[in-house]
Amino acid sequence: MNRKRRLRILVTGVGGAMGIGVVKALRLEFGQGLQIVGTDVIGLTPSFYIKDFLDAMYLVPRADKPEFTQRVLDICKKEAVNVLIPCTDHEVLPLSLKRAKFLEQGIRISVSPPETIRVCRDKWLTYLTLNKHLPMSKSALPDNLMDALQFVGLPVVIKPRAGWGTRDIYIANTISEARILVKKVANPLLQECLSGEEYTVDCLANKDGKGLCVVPRKRIATRFGMSIRGVTVKDNELIELGETLMESLKFVGLFNFQARKHNGKATIFEINPRFAGTGILSVMAGVNLPALAVKDLCGMEMPTSFDFQDGLFITRYMEDCFVTKEMLVR
Repeated sequence: MNRKRRLRILVTGVGGAMGIGVVKALRLEFGQGLQIVGTDVIGLTPSFYIKDFLDAMYLVPRADKPEFTQRVLDICKKEAVNVLIPCTDHEVLPLSLKRAKFLEQGIRISVSPPETIRVCRDKWLTYLTLNKHLPMSKSALPDNLMDALQFVGLPVVIKPRAGWGTRDIYIANTISEARILVKKVANPLLQECLSGEEYTVDCLANKDGKGLCVVPRKRIATRFGMSIRGVTVKDNELIELGETLMESLKFVGLFNFQARKHNGKATIFEINPRFAGTGILSVMAGVNLPALAVKDLCGMEMPTSFDFQDGLFITRYMEDCFVTKEMLVR
């Protein structure tokens, strides 16, 4: 890469915690020697109106619209973007599928291969793919509810196979509750209800799929499925679990997984092929995963080892942003 050319990065989903965290991390590493273009589907996205946060802002269609990827590509070409980092669950797959088209224009995308994303987005496929290699929460389809419950056990978590966050997730304590709740979820999955402390583990793989670093965080408090208080932990079991996961699936760039110490053993129940909503904690603890992903894609000098601060806490709060009609991004 020509180092004299100003680095230009497009971050999608800048209205969510994932996109905001990526922008913060990139600013921390590259400062003002970087141009950041932000996209979102909502004109009232607060990130659009924070001074000096973004250099350019664009509205894009939802990722399930056929014009989504072309709109993002057009923005990348207009802004001479070098690297694209998708930060929402909906956007990673369509952009991964079009990776070659972007690369033709010199635009590198920090995203895992489509087959990896499909495995991670479908929790049943996740279980089938990884159960023999990794400690996964027991999962079953409700085609035969009694057999499924006998395998998974009670209480049982009932969730969509392709859901995200905490929407449409229920816990059934009895067979009769399970019969009722399974009908409330589209394309449902039954999953073992794990006990024990919960963790999110931030991971990074290079452009060739080789695992680079793993940073575990304990989730102290959550809201709407996202950690609002947490702490970094140097837990060798979780670090080794992340390394094994990166050997079992080919990831590229940023991803995370969630696990619980169930009966004293770390057990995975969710994998997200994107930056985590509270991944900024790992950044502030000393491992700037978004910046490392960019450096790897652009052929910049990379560290030979990675270390992070153990016992660094995060606690979050809400801020207000006020916008006039004239300021709205349309």
